[in-house]
Amino acid sequence: MIKEEIDFKVIYAKVTSRWLLFLVSFVICYITAEVYLNYSTPIYKVSTTILIKDDKNAPGLEEMSLFREPKPIGNEMALLQSFDMVAKTIEKLDFNVTYLHTGDVRDLELYHGFPYSIVLDSGAQQVYGKHIHIDFKSLTTFRLRIGDNDPIDEVFSVNTPVRKFNLNFTVVSDSLKAPEIDKNFQWYFVINHPEQLVQQYVNKLSITKAGKDAPGILDLNMSGPSSEKLVAFLNEHAQTYIDYGITQENTIAVNTIYFIDEQLREVSVSLDKAETDLESFQKKHKVMDISSAADLIKTNLDELEKERSMEQLQAKYYDYLYKYLLQDKNLNEVIAPHVMGIDDDLLLSLIAELTELNNERNVIVRSSTTKNPYLKELDVKIT
Repeated sequence: MIKEEIDFKVIYAKVTSRWLLFLVSFVICYITAEVYLNYSTPIYKVSTTILIKDDKNAPGLEEMSLFREPKPIGNEMALLQSFDMVAKTIEKLDFNVTYLHTGDVRDLELYHGFPYSIVLDSGAQQVYGKHIHIDFKSLTTFRLRIGDNDPIDEVFSVNTPVRKFNLNFTVVSDSLKAPEIDKNFQWYFVINHPEQLVQQYVNKLSITKAGKDAPGILDLNMSGPSSEKLVAFLNEHAQTYIDYGITQENTIAVNTIYFIDEQLREVSVSLDKAETDLESFQKKHKVMDISSAADLIKTNLDELEKERSMEQLQAKYYDYLYKYLLQDKNLNEVIAPHVMGIDDDLLLSLIAELTELNNERNVIVRSSTTKNPYLKELDVKIT
C-alpha cells in the first residue's frame, strides 16, 4: 500500500491565497469575545452537600422516636427548599440590600468589604426595587438620587438617618475603610422586598440526590452573579437545617423528660403515703414484725399497685396524646408510646400512619396552594 505524503507547500499556498479572509475572521472572533467578556455578567455556580441524619443511629434518641426508618429523603428535600426555611436563612444574612457599582460597561454587584453599609429601619416603610444612587461629596456627606428621572436629589450626612420620600435608612461608615473611598466612585443600592427576596432564593436553589452510592446525601446547587453571596447563603442554609434538626430532637427529649418527671413525682408521693400508712398500721395494732402471711399479702398488694400505676400511666399518656392532637402540634415531636411502656401495636400503627400523612401534607403545603384537591383529601384523612 502506497502511503500518500502531505504536501505542505500546497496547503501553505491555499492559506496565503485567502489570507484576507482568515484575518477578517480572526478580527471578528476577537472582537466578539472581547464584547462578550466585557459586557456580559459572569455567572458563578456554587454547590454544597448535606448529610441527612438517620435517627435510628442517634444514641439515646432511638427509644424516643416513633420510627426506626431513616427520614424520607423527599420530605427533607422539600423542607430544605421550603419558603419558611429559606426565609429563616435570609433573616440571618444581610441580603435585604443589594449594592452595585456603576461601571463604564456594566454594573457590578458588591458584597462585603465596602466602606459604607445601608442599615434599614425595619419597622418603617421602604421603597422596594428602586435604584437609589449614592454620590459622595466628601467622607461625611453624600448626594442621594432615586432612579434617573426622579426629582429627588438632596445632600445628606453619613451616620444620620434618612427619613424622606418613604425612605428610612442610615448610611453607616466604616471608619477604617471610609478614607479609601474615591469621590468619583459611583454606586447605588436596591432595597429588596422581603418576600420577593425569599422567593428568588427558593427559585435559585436546586436540590438533588448525590447518587445511588450515597442515598443519604443531598447536593445543594445555586448559580448567580455573586459567588460570595451564593457561598454565604448555602453555608448559612446548611446551618439552618442542622439547627432545625437539633431543635426538633431537643423538643422531643424535653417533652419526654418532663412527662417522665411528672410520673416519678406522683410515684414518689404514692410511696411516701404507702410508707406512712404502714407505720400507722403497725403503731395502731402494735405490730413490730410482719408475719410471712402478711408479707405475702403485701407482695400481692404491691403487684396490684404496680398494675394500677401502669394503667394510670397509660391512661395519662392517652390523655396527653388526645390533648396533643387537639392542639394541632407537630406530630414528629410527640412522645413515642413505647417510652411510656405501651406496646399497643394498633396504637403504634395509627400514630405512624397519622405522622406519615401529616409529613406528606407539610410537603404539599410548602410546594403547592391550599386549593390543591389532594391537600383537601389529606385533611379529611387526618381528621
